[in-house]
Amino acid sequence: MISKTEQSLIDALSYCGLRELPEKDDKESVWIYAIAKVQKADGSISYVLMTKDSDANDKIKKDFGNVAIIRKILEVYPYAYLKQGYMPKFKTQGKEERVKYLSRLNDGTDWSAMTVKQLDKKILALSIQKQIQIEYNKI
Repeated sequence: MISKTEQSLIDALSYCGLRELPEKDDKESVWIYAIAKVQKADGSISYVLMTKDSDANDKIKKDFGNVAIIRKILEVYPYAYLKQGYMPKFKTQGKEERVKYLSRLNDGTDWSAMTVKQLDKKILALSIQKQIQIEYNKI
């Protein structure tokens, strides 16, 4: 008999079109989609599909376990990563190039008020969303 945790993993792998659980997150590469092992409020362990939201933060997209609040993400197993081609390359480490790049969005945001770190995170988020739209819109 298959446990609920094992069934959750099988369901997650099937949904994502994977044959096996990918390698654990090395925290060096930027992932777009991942399967994560989570602990729930009812004590169960199950798997979820995670993605990055519009601010490049981790977001649970689909839960393959019991209907219970997720208390903790135990492990992350990425299977789709941000490709270098979607990230712009800047000649300097300063704000000016980044502000100019983001200003092309014409959304009325005052990008010059942000720090380089905030600008880089926004650019990362936009790059992730662009790749998702082009390559992974099916999920």
